[in-house]
Amino acid sequence: MGYRSRVLAAARALDITGYVTNLPDGRVKIVAEGANADLDRFLRSVRIENTLIAVTDISIEYSEPKGCYDSFYKITGEGETDTRLDTAANYLKELIVAVREGFSAVNSKLDTIISGQADLMEGQNRLVEGQNSLVEGQNRLVEGQNSLVEGQNRLVEGQNSLVEGQNRLVEGQNRLVEGQNRLVEGQNSLVEGQNRLVEGQNSLVEGQKCLAERFESGMERLAERFDASLEKTAERIEVGQEHLVVRVEESAERIVAEVRGLRSDLEGQEERLARLQGDVSEIKAKIAR
Repeated sequence: MGYRSRVLAAARALDITGYVTNLPDGRVKIVAEGANADLDRFLRSVRIENTLIAVTDISIEYSEPKGCYDSFYKITGEGETDTRLDTAANYLKELIVAVREGFSAVNSKLDTIISGQADLMEGQNRLVEGQNSLVEGQNRLVEGQNSLVEGQNRLVEGQNSLVEGQNRLVEGQNRLVEGQNRLVEGQNSLVEGQNRLVEGQNSLVEGQKCLAERFESGMERLAERFDASLEKTAERIEVGQEHLVVRVEESAERIVAEVRGLRSDLEGQEERLARLQGDVSEIKAKIAR
């Protein structure tokens, strides 16, 4: 339906002459004359396949052109509506094409809607996943805050322990200072005792020197007196035996008295030395405490 009109339009567009007509068996006969290149394009254009026209086969016969056609026309049979039928066929084809395009557009929109729904479902799933991730993140945040609070508590405990340790350190340092002060006091007492010991030793040495000097002086005086007595005794020996004995005894008594005095002085120095040794022992005992 409308095929001959399409053939007519294609032939006139290519300046091809001839005609087109329907055969009794339903086939269409086309006689065309023109240039070879135009005839090839015309042949391609009449192979029509659309909603109303479907050319399944074309049989081609070539012959010498007759030149008897001044244009291309359509031969219609008796009772054919010709132009009106072709126009109606064109309208019907356009309607079918429009309907098909509409259905295609509807199908495309349906596909778009279905795809949008799928995207919407995917977006909702992603939203749910995001919400789950948000809840999980909030839970982790709460856990982190709890861990932070616990860490802060441990930090406070550690700081308290540090303060306590510092207080103990200060207390130990105070005790150390106190012990050092006591050690200094002991050292001072030791030095004082050593000084006293040195003084006692010096006094003892001086006493011993004084005693030695006194002993030597007494011995010298005793020797002098003894010598003098001996001389006097020798001088007076002739006076009489009795008088000599008396004088010798007196001299002996005086010598004995001098010796006893020297011994008494020595005993006094020994007592002083003993007292000094006692003072030294007492100082050492205090230092030991």
